[in-house]
Amino acid sequence: FTSDFSEDFSSDFSDDFSDDFSPASELRAYLEAEYPDYSGLATGIGTVGIGEAAVQVTLSLGQPTDADTAVAICEATVEWAGVADLEEIEIEVEDVDDAVVATGDLDGGCEAA
Repeated sequence: FTSDFSEDFSSDFSDDFSDDFSPASELRAYLEAEYPDYSGLATGIGTVGIGEAAVQVTLSLGQPTDADTAVAICEATVEWAGVADLEEIEIEVEDVDDAVVATGDLDGGCEAA
């Protein structure tokens, strides 16, 4: 019984996750390809699904960064949302002290916080 269960479970488990959309991984790959400087600044990318084609993104910066650069990173994330065919995105860019320095979405774009 145990060997049958583990074989069935492992194949089902692998199949389920291979088809999942991973926003954080896809955003990281996009930034590395299109904006390598921003990718290096964004040491952490957290995403939470807030709907079928909607994501909330938090980008954590690993070094002090001015507001203009934080807004530019936010805008690059909005650009990725268009490429990823997202219908909604909420973005926060945080500095090294976890303070929000830029916010944005598809409708209003990005601005310093």
